[in-house]
Amino acid sequence: APLDGQVDRAMANVFAVLRTAGGTPENIVRVTVYIAGVENWPAFNVRYAEIMGSLKPARTVVPVPALHHGYLVEVDAIAILKS
Repeated sequence: APLDGQVDRAMANVFAVLRTAGGTPENIVRVTVYIAGVENWPAFNVRYAEIMGSLKPARTVVPVPALHHGYLVEVDAIAILKS
């Protein structure tokens, strides 16, 4: 499904930024997700849970009518890295 592919890409991008900064998914403490259409929320939850596994950072999902360029999902994450 298009949503699954977009969730995969968005989370892969988050993980790539983390790796570049020397972190891992375990460093994520907060995730905000903007999702086009509340009807996509259940499918998003399933794919997100598959990707995150046992990790459960604080999360907010914000249903919106539309996202830029017709995307279905946008992810913003905050991670804490120890120096």
